[in-house]
Amino acid sequence: FLEYLILDNIAIACGIYYRGGAESPVIYVYFISIIFTAAAYSKKLILGIGSWSFLLYNVLFWLEHEKSIPFLKFYPAHFGIHDHSITAFFINFSFNITLIIAVFLSIIISKTIQEREKEITFEKERTDDIIRNLSDGLIILDNQNIITLINPEAEKILGLKAKEVIGKKVSLEMFSSPKFQNLSRIVLIKKELC
Repeated sequence: FLEYLILDNIAIACGIYYRGGAESPVIYVYFISIIFTAAAYSKKLILGIGSWSFLLYNVLFWLEHEKSIPFLKFYPAHFGIHDHSITAFFINFSFNITLIIAVFLSIIISKTIQEREKEITFEKERTDDIIRNLSDGLIILDNQNIITLINPEAEKILGLKAKEVIGKKVSLEMFSSPKFQNLSRIVLIKKELC
């Protein structure tokens, strides 16, 4: 994942340079890779990619400003970024502040994602515990009548193992047959999926 983000940043830097460098509105594409790092769930990775983006942007900006690399005028308007050091400084400074804010927002997004995942995991474990400890048998089918869950009590009552029946398609008529009439302790739930 990290290698792709680094390569993306290099490609973005080249693309920005060829689209007009510091005067290009495409320059804000740098934020995309920083926001994507929020999915990496790592504060270090977000800071690393943010630092890498910061470095690439500043190297490109100052090499272009100092005329170490040619300024490619891509757009008809010329904003004079490269003509005055004070203008260049303030534009570079404001972009860097925005870049830093994007890094910290990505860290906040990452933390929020991690917290939500923990909550979901906790709720799933709690629900699984409730289902496992039911005194009645429980069989859950999806909207195609495929068994997605069978609890231990249903396994005992039916004399089946979960691994044998999960993923198998069943007909609802099967449960109305005389063989299953005496199994009043089986709860059959059909989930409707969107």
